[in-house]
Amino acid sequence: MTANNPGAADPGRRHSTVVVILAGLAGLAIGALAVFALAGVTWKIRVELPPPPYPQLSTTPPVSYPSTIQPPASTIPTSAPSVVPVPPLPPVPHA
Repeated sequence: MTANNPGAADPGRRHSTVVVILAGLAGLAIGALAVFALAGVTWKIRVELPPPPYPQLSTTPPVSYPSTIQPPASTIPTSAPSVVPVPPLPPVPHA
């Protein structure tokens, strides 16, 4: 293995460039497959399956109104002031 022998491999070089590029592409392909698999499982759980049953927080059943009927006037919120007062500034520390 001398400098004059072009067929001799460099002792510090372990793999050819083609092998390194192919290994990188294979790693990208495996990573992409893993991402798609996780996205599919997430889609299945979050979108396709029905939501879990939640406990009732209230003993009265919810009232649903058809779109042509308005709820009673007592449930319509009253108008609030449009301007909220600014809180006072904190006192300035004395040096």
